[in-house]
Amino acid sequence: MITNPDYPDLTLRSVSFGIGYVLGVPKKEYEALVALYDSTNGNGWFMHDNWLSDKDVSEWNGVYVENNRVKSLWLSDNNLIGSIPPQIGNLDSLKILYLSENGLTGNIPPEIGNLGNLVELDLSENGLSGSIPPEIGNLHNLTYLYLYENQLSGNIPPEIGNLGYLDELDLSENKLSGSIPPEIGNLSRLEYLYLGENKLTGNSADLSGLSLLEDLVVENNKLDFGDLDTMNVDWENLSYYSYSPQDSIITYVESVENNNITLAVHVDGLHNQYQWYLNNTPLSGATSDTYTFNYVTDSTGYYNCVVTNPDYPDLTLTSKMYKFTGTYSVTFTVYHDGNPVEGAIITINSQSLQTDANGQAVFNLVNGDYIYTVQKTGFRTYTGHLTVNNANLDITVTLGYSLLPEHQNDLRVYPNPTHDKLTVESQGSLITKLAIMNLSGRKVYESRLKGNRATIDLGGLPQGIYIMLVERGKDVVYSKIIKY
Repeated sequence: MITNPDYPDLTLRSVSFGIGYVLGVPKKEYEALVALYDSTNGNGWFMHDNWLSDKDVSEWNGVYVENNRVKSLWLSDNNLIGSIPPQIGNLDSLKILYLSENGLTGNIPPEIGNLGNLVELDLSENGLSGSIPPEIGNLHNLTYLYLYENQLSGNIPPEIGNLGYLDELDLSENKLSGSIPPEIGNLSRLEYLYLGENKLTGNSADLSGLSLLEDLVVENNKLDFGDLDTMNVDWENLSYYSYSPQDSIITYVESVENNNITLAVHVDGLHNQYQWYLNNTPLSGATSDTYTFNYVTDSTGYYNCVVTNPDYPDLTLTSKMYKFTGTYSVTFTVYHDGNPVEGAIITINSQSLQTDANGQAVFNLVNGDYIYTVQKTGFRTYTGHLTVNNANLDITVTLGYSLLPEHQNDLRVYPNPTHDKLTVESQGSLITKLAIMNLSGRKVYESRLKGNRATIDLGGLPQGIYIMLVERGKDVVYSKIIKY
């Protein structure tokens, strides 16, 4: 090592020469330690005695060396700030890696899967993010895996099921989602399993084969009774367990028709019991997973459902409140070419209304999202989406011409799509009129002629889809054209 008092912040380290060892350990292990120091602000560690000095690595604080190989790193609660470098995977003789209670951020590098001799891994109480790398399943000798109190997200990798010697697995207090993988059921030596305080939404793991299991914690997720059933656990036989509370479940609007709203909750479980409430008061007879009420005659207020199961007395699932505030008017006005369209049929769910002479029809709807269609003979069917949210709505629909493909067998329109020139050829009657409309029904081109063939220039039109009307005597044909 070379230093200079004139430049106290700079240290030059020479490259090892000869047998490939530096300060008593293999060069790659030395370089891995240096990378860890540099990437985690080693100068700011609480304790970094002898690190990057000329003393043997075995004398560096927190490093244990045996037979010239780094066997353990004990750097918990030491103010490591930064990311775990990929070079960590070069410490392939490491048995113990403790980096908990620090300020580590970023991803867990997949190279950690190279530490095949690792027995204990503790990265808990940091700010690590991203997913748990599937390469962690390569650590076949691991007995303790602690990743709790981080910001890890994504699914639990099924490769964890390869850790056949694992005694303790703690992934709690992260942002893990998806289902508990079935491979967790392969961990036959597991004694302690902590998955609480995540965002897990299901369970596929049968834990009945984990005969040594003492503690099981899955609280504060999004699990239901069916997920607990699937675990196939004798809960009362465990030394400690916790499956409650769980996140609230969703109240669905299953249908809105014939002035009725049907609410539903979707909860798996063999012996579920349901009770619906209005404004926190039980509704008599409302004891199934659905509840239907009349939105014209029944009360406004807050509806929700409470689900219990005698097999899991400690857990109560409560659905989110559905706020029913009554109905709101949705007024449709239908036009074509600036004029109101009478007799258009508007359909929402199973209710259909016909527009009057002013092109209007009025629905009374509750809060929610709706798909509607507007139909009238001779016009294209219009499909739209609307949202009622505590207010009346006015919806304007402009109908365009419909296409009649059955009349187009004797009509050629090319090239289509076109950039500018468009040729129309009629193999039957003479063409007497050409007109082009945009999708809102506004006429953008018209020409009268008499012949079997016409070429028109669309170069001045914007890009888009248009409807072309071809008049041949008393016959009118429509064709879709694309301008690019």
